[in-house]
Amino acid sequence: MTDRGEYALPPAFDVLPSGHGLGYQQMRVGIDLMDATLDNALSEHAQFGLGRAEAEAQVREVVAVVADWQAHFAATGLRPADIEAPAQALDRPFLADQRRAWGG
Repeated sequence: MTDRGEYALPPAFDVLPSGHGLGYQQMRVGIDLMDATLDNALSEHAQFGLGRAEAEAQVREVVAVVADWQAHFAATGLRPADIEAPAQALDRPFLADQRRAWGG
């Protein structure tokens, strides 16, 4: 927490995938508590020292990276079978629809 009472997280906080695809996080991420939606994550952007436009820009940046995850994994030499396993979680409609809504 900063001196101004705002949360300050490292860039790679809470990114380890579990493969469960439950639709919620292990910690509160917004006004809808642990719901794993981009809208929920954006709901408390000010707590992270971001204006709404800045927070939306961050979402678009992450969406652009995640949208190309399979090509990135393949380029690193992962076998198709090793790419298929996380695809079941990362590309399920719940998440893919959110990415598409943000241009991914």
